[in-house]
Amino acid sequence: MKRILLLCLSVLLVVGFPTTGQAAPSIQAESYIMADAVTGKILLQSEADVSLPPASMTKLMTLYLVRRQIELKNLTWDQKIKPSAKVLKLANTSGIARVPVKAKTYTVREMYNAAF
Repeated sequence: MKRILLLCLSVLLVVGFPTTGQAAPSIQAESYIMADAVTGKILLQSEADVSLPPASMTKLMTLYLVRRQIELKNLTWDQKIKPSAKVLKLANTSGIARVPVKAKTYTVREMYNAAF
């Protein structure tokens, strides 16, 4: 039941509530993008190509998903992870990451703790 409610709320947030010809909302952000999750159509955007560090909610969701996968036994704290070339490139881009990532193997626990 909770999943159905969350799905309905997500759809309303992406598709939108019925409007009466109102203008787009005023968004106070350095950059943003909102896309339809099904079609990929961009609904709103401003400076969408600007590289910025991930928002706190992104980090919290990532940490939640890691913990959930550990609880489901799909992942372990000692499992080894090697950052991809794309991750290494992003980590060395000024303004993107505050934690240095090197071309070495890390454990899930080390990566998890680095988020703090």
